[in-house]
Amino acid sequence: MIGYNDIQRLLAPLKRKIFLLLGRAILTAIKNTEGTMMIQVTGLKGETITDVEKLSEYGFESRPRVGAETLVMFLNGNRDQGIALNIHDRRYRPKDLADGDVVMYDYRGTKIRIDSTGITLDSSDAGGWIPNTLVTDMFTGVPHGGIAAGIIKLKGS
Repeated sequence: MIGYNDIQRLLAPLKRKIFLLLGRAILTAIKNTEGTMMIQVTGLKGETITDVEKLSEYGFESRPRVGAETLVMFLNGNRDQGIALNIHDRRYRPKDLADGDVVMYDYRGTKIRIDSTGITLDSSDAGGWIPNTLVTDMFTGVPHGGIAAGIIKLKGS
């Protein structure tokens, strides 16, 4: 007859693999010369893991700062096949968002915020930003941006 201890012994390798599938880690280095950004992280009890792929959504890219936190998935529990699922940096994360707000931000405090009032640029050098002219009025020929205007930064401002 198979007992509880026998089942535990048989399931132990599977249990280890499951526990090794996901892990929290701290970003320690970046290599941005490949087709996909590769990072190095420190994981369990000081474990250094190299060549972790940092995947990004199409059209969006960022270069996190050393010290950021990441959730790493390891294919088949193999610590040599890591993929960073998410990188978060609590040192710079805006904490003043209301329900439904969206913000893009960096470590310097520059933010592009989308909320119930519209789109807002918050920057320490906001005087160097101007509305971008997106359209020319088809009747008058006058360029204007209106509500749909984007924002561009003037060089040297």
